[in-house]
Amino acid sequence: MIILRISKAIAVVACLLFGGNSEASPQEGTTPSELQAKASSQTGIDHLQGGQAVRRLIDAINSGSEASIASAVDESFSEAGLSLFMPRDRLITMLVGVQRHATDLVIREVKSDVEPVTLLVEAQSGRIRMLIRFGPDRQNTDRLAGIGITRLIDLAASRLANERTPDTEAQMVEVIARAIDAQAESGAFNGAVLLTRNGDVLLARAYGLANQQLAIANTIDTPFHIGSAGKMLTSVLVNQFMADGLLSPSTKVGDIITDYPLADVRNFVTVEQLLTHQAGLGTFFQSPGYDRDKRYVDATSEMVVYSAEPLFFPPGSSFRYSNAGFSLLAAMLERISGKSFETLVRERILVPAGMSHTYLASDHPRMRSAALVYSPIETDPLGFEEPSPLLASDPSAPTDAVQGFGGGYASVSDMQKFVNSLITDRLLPRRQYEQMIEKRVEQEAGSQRYYGYGVMRYTINGQTMIGNSGAGRFDVRHLVESGYTLTIATNHSPPSVTATSLPVMDFIARFASSRDDMTAN
Repeated sequence: MIILRISKAIAVVACLLFGGNSEASPQEGTTPSELQAKASSQTGIDHLQGGQAVRRLIDAINSGSEASIASAVDESFSEAGLSLFMPRDRLITMLVGVQRHATDLVIREVKSDVEPVTLLVEAQSGRIRMLIRFGPDRQNTDRLAGIGITRLIDLAASRLANERTPDTEAQMVEVIARAIDAQAESGAFNGAVLLTRNGDVLLARAYGLANQQLAIANTIDTPFHIGSAGKMLTSVLVNQFMADGLLSPSTKVGDIITDYPLADVRNFVTVEQLLTHQAGLGTFFQSPGYDRDKRYVDATSEMVVYSAEPLFFPPGSSFRYSNAGFSLLAAMLERISGKSFETLVRERILVPAGMSHTYLASDHPRMRSAALVYSPIETDPLGFEEPSPLLASDPSAPTDAVQGFGGGYASVSDMQKFVNSLITDRLLPRRQYEQMIEKRVEQEAGSQRYYGYGVMRYTINGQTMIGNSGAGRFDVRHLVESGYTLTIATNHSPPSVTATSLPVMDFIARFASSRDDMTAN
């Protein structure tokens, strides 16, 4: 018998304020009075779990009163939300920061069929647009467990959709370079970009500073925080173990970790379900055993975080993005091999692929060259003021270790080596690579966006695109038929790096599909 959560849980939204892009725009011909009427009612979300709490916060921002915001926070967030997500005083500071730059907020669109619920919101003062994402508390769904706010920025890359299809590859590269240059000049991109086709470099540029205090410039060899893009490393390792006969898609957790505490996971969850986010495990960072002050030395030590957490649904019956699932995969690899996950990554991926600018936990003293992550300060969540460093590269400061669900630092040049080694069969046999990128589960019903084994896969402009992104700061994309690979990273957010990479890849795929000779070697 499988034990399930009584209430459907929505992951707490981490308040890392990543930017994005949207095609949605204000309705033409709407008068200010009509907009204000909408702002005062906000009835479109009242029926949603946590919807009335969000409406209360929006109304408080529109009131222009800090006292109203404080009162709304007290009425809208659960005790767990204020404890696990963000303390009361910091939440008030964040929302007052929104109020300082944006009032008369109007909800334009509601996307409630995904987790977390996402609102497109427009501020009539200054014509600012933002995304507000929220999740209700698991036990008290009238109150919020977390909220995230992201300013939408008009990016030069988004205008690539209006460019005509280039006649030559050189023209295509020139148009892309011009767009990213313009974005960097406007202050909307700070990082590095590398575009190749079948391993040949077409575009390599870096912008801005990796470390503002030390005036260290970004380069294509600068290590950036890769976040969940690192899930591809875990997938490759799992697929290597499959190729070696040590695992199979149907291997159950209990076949490897016989003493795993929760019987439902031990007896029913398979490797394939973990790789495709269909196992029903949680988010890790909101799991009951997570201790934000503890440093987990390996994947095995991480199991205490989630091993007592009941499943969210019967394994294989649904899709739920799960960091805990990939942590568990890494623990299984450690149990089979007797080596740490970090050692496996180094021996089986970094060394064979020649990735010399990828830093793991034990590389801490070498982290001085890594890009600091700059994020909006707490009092300015919309990012109008100078950002502050979020992660430090000082050797005395804690670093983000590589984990089964991501983390660590890599350069765009190294991640190009990773992709090239993967598609040229240096990391996996061809049959195993094809199994890894095969469509397995649709992320959202009708979205035509799929998950394979640790990689996203969907079709754009007639081209199959695979890859993964992390924390809004690192993105890796590859077009299977034409052989184009884009690795792009930023150490400033917002905007999210995918707000740049996805329009670029769409433009490249349009060009590739217009050519008869665009097949990968």
